Amino acid sequence: MSARAILAASFFTTLVALALFIVGIIYMVQGEEFTSTALFLGALALTGISWAVSRAAAAREVPLVRVFEVSTELICPSCGFRELRAFQKGDYIFKPAGKCPRCGKERYISSIFREEKAPEAAREESL
Repeated sequence: MSARAILAASFFTTLVALALFIVGIIYMVQGEEFTSTALFLGALALTGISWAVSRAAAAREVPLVRVFEVSTELICPSCGFRELRAFQKGDYIFKPAGKCPRCGKERYISSIFREEKAPEAAREESL
């Protein structure tokens, strides 16, 4: 049974418990204490069952793990050459990043950003 069907059944059980509670109030107003007490206890039991079932269904669901690809942008201030590469541990903004391949002058890290991978690719990697 799917998690969605289990949650629908739990919702239906909660509605039945609410109906029992309302009928129990009606019997209580009429003075039938035993019947109203039985209906209240039945409503309480159904509410507890509904809660336990919904918690079990929620625990069965596998959460979607969002996967990000972190990139670093290198820029040469003299010639404007830009290069993107994968983030490396120790990268920070304005860190010197070696010589520019175009003009030979010093370049630096201008930005570090993340891009979310497509949901299908992220799901395949998490499995």
